[in-house]
Amino acid sequence: MTKITKALLPAVFAMFLLLSACSKSIGYTKDALLMDTFVHIEVNDAMEDDLRARAVDKVVARMKGLEKRFDYFSKDSELSKLNRGEKTSLSPEMKKVLKKSEDLRKMTGGAFDIRFGPGKKVNLGGIAKGFIVDEGIKILKESGVKNALINAGGDMYCMGEGAQGGWKIGIRSPEDSRKIIARFRVRDKGVATSGEYERHSHIIDPRTGLPVEKILRSVTVVAGDCMTADGLATALYVLGPKEGLSLIEGIDDAECVIVDDDEMHISEGFPQIALTGVSKFKN
Repeated sequence: MTKITKALLPAVFAMFLLLSACSKSIGYTKDALLMDTFVHIEVNDAMEDDLRARAVDKVVARMKGLEKRFDYFSKDSELSKLNRGEKTSLSPEMKKVLKKSEDLRKMTGGAFDIRFGPGKKVNLGGIAKGFIVDEGIKILKESGVKNALINAGGDMYCMGEGAQGGWKIGIRSPEDSRKIIARFRVRDKGVATSGEYERHSHIIDPRTGLPVEKILRSVTVVAGDCMTADGLATALYVLGPKEGLSLIEGIDDAECVIVDDDEMHISEGFPQIALTGVSKFKN
């Protein structure tokens, strides 16, 4: 997670990777600045406004607490204490994210790795946001919500039917945020994207310690939870289309769309996850 200043906020807003679309009656929504990005929470259940508002406030509080726990730059965060080697018991949340990170490291052959540098410090920027989104969804479910979306700057979870038989997702063009290069619908899935939106020179291949060689336009992963989608999207950007598709085909409940210079690579099972199919790629 990188720090941003107020001067950068308009640019960050324009970098929202994915869009959700719904009917004119969108129910209750709330936007907040968390995890150095804009977070959009939308509840479309037929509940009393005060109940929806209370549930969303709980989500924001939970996400803020987790953000502090995983903050790489805060000397007081649990992650910083871990990196300093302080003897302290790890929280259940930290244990879960570290366990998932190790599973993904093995699964991807090291293309996803939270440790970097000669001191092998841990940076959870490639997975913590997805976990925090999942935890927010958990709060909504516990509050009785069945139809909602949390979008944290492109890492999102789409719960329920949305407005029209599934949440409508659009992948924005890295070159022009006003253009959509692919559309599909999902329900009860996590979605995450990596790509030129994140300034490719900042996406490092953990296996070499260098910026990724192949510059892809974008990689979008749909999975059963946002944490998995988040980690896999980063890994697939590192791996590229051929290795990335090969990896995804061997993982249950995960599909992807990889946009290269001049074509779109879609995993075999994506049409089943994308309830309305994927639109054809156009330059």
